Amino acid sequence: MDVARIARHASAHRGVFAQPFLDTVGVDPSRAAHEVRAGRWIRIHEGVFAMAGTPDSFGLRAEAALAAIPTAALGLRAAATVHRVEACGSGLDLVVPPGGRNRLEGVRIHQAPLPDHHVNVRSGWRVTNIERTLVDLGKVESSTVQQRCIEDAVIDRRTTMARIEAMFGEVATRGRPGIARTRTVLSRLDPEPPTESELEAMFLRAVRRRSLAVPQTQARFDWLLAGAGRVDFWYPDERVIVELDGRRFHLRAAAFESDRRRDLLALTHGIQTVRITHRQLTTETTVVMSALKQVLRDRQLQAQRCP
Repeated sequence: MDVARIARHASAHRGVFAQPFLDTVGVDPSRAAHEVRAGRWIRIHEGVFAMAGTPDSFGLRAEAALAAIPTAALGLRAAATVHRVEACGSGLDLVVPPGGRNRLEGVRIHQAPLPDHHVNVRSGWRVTNIERTLVDLGKVESSTVQQRCIEDAVIDRRTTMARIEAMFGEVATRGRPGIARTRTVLSRLDPEPPTESELEAMFLRAVRRRSLAVPQTQARFDWLLAGAGRVDFWYPDERVIVELDGRRFHLRAAAFESDRRRDLLALTHGIQTVRITHRQLTTETTVVMSALKQVLRDRQLQAQRCP
């Protein structure tokens, strides 16, 4: 047994080494069990070990938990610790894809979908990104603590309310623990929006400042609500609709499905819809206008290729 190599590996992994690594140095499970019985190693989880006398720490426990369940990610309070989000309670939380392992000693397992774009690698660990972390905290923290965490992250410019709201829209399924609390917190943080006419004027000013084509306003279509519905802005040559959303967050969340149905209906007529919220228009103007410019350019090129 290459004791020096095992020690180097443990040193590089916060004191932890697991059976897949031990297999590469010729240590099978029976030999690992012998080392545990002899008091030279300690077993943290099945197939996950540390040298006897290794000090307990958050890093040790996080490393061991992820070694035990490699498909998981640190989430909730554990992810908040990694992201340095203050004022959250302590705890080692793992988010595990549905159908995965649901028990691990000393660890709180949360089974939930875990798309790749919800996961970052921080400090060598798989961890839910800051937006997913802030939304998920609604499951384990009070609304006061969750709101403080969100406010601190936004004030420090580590994320934006628009990104947090977009994440909420992805994960907010009915009956999911913590969603009602998070919805309440986000609604509380949502400022009073401008009137519809003020929001439209803001958009047109942004369009003109960036020398984009000025769209038609208040366009109507026979296929939209039997001709009774209208859209905010219409680019007929590019066949692009722009809809501005000045609703409060709780109203946007409630109307999410109906808005998407309208977008799908537009697609059946070869029309793309771009939706822009008041918050995006006021805090991410450059990003929004750049994205709109790119959409219009792509649609023009598409029209030229397919006359």
